Amino acid sequence: MKRRRFLASTLALASLPRITAAQSPSKVFRVGWLIGGSADGSGLFLDALRAGLADHGYVEGQNLVIEKRYGDDGPEPVVAALANELARLPVDVLVTQGYATRTIVKEIKTVIANPAHSGAESELQACENAARQLGITIRQVLVRNPAELEESLAEVAAGKPGAITVLPDALVIQKRQRIVDFAAGERIPVISGWKIFAESGALCTYGPRLTESYRRAGYYIDRILKGMKPAELPIERPTVFELVVNLKSAKTLGVTVPPSVLARADEVIE
Repeated sequence: MKRRRFLASTLALASLPRITAAQSPSKVFRVGWLIGGSADGSGLFLDALRAGLADHGYVEGQNLVIEKRYGDDGPEPVVAALANELARLPVDVLVTQGYATRTIVKEIKTVIANPAHSGAESELQACENAARQLGITIRQVLVRNPAELEESLAEVAAGKPGAITVLPDALVIQKRQRIVDFAAGERIPVISGWKIFAESGALCTYGPRLTESYRRAGYYIDRILKGMKPAELPIERPTVFELVVNLKSAKTLGVTVPPSVLARADEVIE
């Protein structure tokens, strides 16, 4: 059985030179939110970030301004121009996601597939290792931009795989409905690591609860605003994971989900 995969994502915090400690209650902090994709594709995560900042006393309209900029899947020069615009404001902390991170932090190394994703190599290696243990043949289909997505879907259709595994990033999150609808038309199950795919019709997802990760970013921003150097902050692994099964999709595909899996699911979509 062949498995196809799309790529991947990065969330990064970049501190700008003017970051200082929170000296006074009257101080209004500016946080930059720079996304290579669209507002629609990242709204859920921005809401989680807002909640995380509120946990630490930062509230929009009081002591916080979030400066939002979206590249709408434009080329890197477009995102770079938006980054420069935020730097000129200036902002105290810059939060980026996806290939916008590569535009800002040039030392993030491109490995394979979507150049935005600094963790792609380890994720794909984990997939290769699991496939060997299960006796499954996998094939990678790379997606770097919206135009390439359609070419990749055509390649998937020609190969008739038994399933599609989506390694999500900002691009495929934005295009997730297209991917899921395509797979449904070809009667191919889709699995992924993020709940939002199951909500869009994928068979199942298992992975970190991303909204928790974005909410946790509020803690990091608070530390930076209070004077801590980003390099001194520890890198944390996700601690909250969730299994979501879409029974409606399973029935449409004629897939029987074992009761043991349903019993372990954090959420079953019917």
